[in-house]
Amino acid sequence: MIIKSIQDLPFPEVRETHPPSKQPFFAQAIGDAWYEKYKADGKDTLGLAVPEAGNYRASYAGKRCDRQLWYALSGQESSNENDLADAWRFELGHRVHDMAQEQIPLIWPGAEIEPLVDLTPIGVAGSAHVDAVIEHGGVKTVVEIKSLTGFPFKKATTTFSGGPEGPKQSAIIQGGLAARALGAERLVIVNFALENLSKQWADGDNPVTRFAAEWHFLVSDLADLLDYEIARINSIVTMVELGEKPSRTIHDAKEVSQNGWITNPAKGLWVVTNDDEQILDTGSYWMCKYCEHLETCIEDGA
Repeated sequence: MIIKSIQDLPFPEVRETHPPSKQPFFAQAIGDAWYEKYKADGKDTLGLAVPEAGNYRASYAGKRCDRQLWYALSGQESSNENDLADAWRFELGHRVHDMAQEQIPLIWPGAEIEPLVDLTPIGVAGSAHVDAVIEHGGVKTVVEIKSLTGFPFKKATTTFSGGPEGPKQSAIIQGGLAARALGAERLVIVNFALENLSKQWADGDNPVTRFAAEWHFLVSDLADLLDYEIARINSIVTMVELGEKPSRTIHDAKEVSQNGWITNPAKGLWVVTNDDEQILDTGSYWMCKYCEHLETCIEDGA
């Protein structure tokens, strides 16, 4: 072992800091006033697309935890309500949708914007809102638009963390269920970023790749994924009817190993075990901290 003095090494520069005010009166007043209008406009409560079809919403595809989906389908009151910050984030995403949807009829005359979709023909007691249905190249196409912040967009579209990860599995399922119900042949998932990629990470010289990316799927190629999800939904519906809570099993292949289940929702810790209860894999699931039923889930136990 070599022992050497480090006294001659340069010290990091001491920079003056400027923390934000603890009393942000202007931003607080604006935020509070905007949030009251947001709620008064009913934007915090989105009705079912087709109420008589059932109480499953295609947007529930984002609930990749069986317990979370059970809480939603059973009408369990949220223990972790969304707040001003959540609403602000949702509204930014809605603005992106509005910007895109305003242009669609100008480019594809006859396009359907946010049609209501009955999912009962494909065996799901519920409905969906679809961002757009267009005909492109003679093919009926469902378009699902998703807004992302910069870091997730960078992971989805560039080699920043390996190969491009692509769209979220939940987005493919949500759009795929609606596309199948509508008899569409193709599904397009479009990600619009809320901030631009640097030119270094963009694909070539096309400016649109700095804030947008899309993936094309044949609905027929999604058959196995959609069949599995429909069976999962109906299994949870049956458990709701029987009053039996499912385990906290996660169905998110990009985030959790197959058969992974949450052992500690407060920290999002998950585990995979074999039949002999030997641990095969572990990790943490970041979505737990955003679950609207987190406190209830902790109280209910495994």
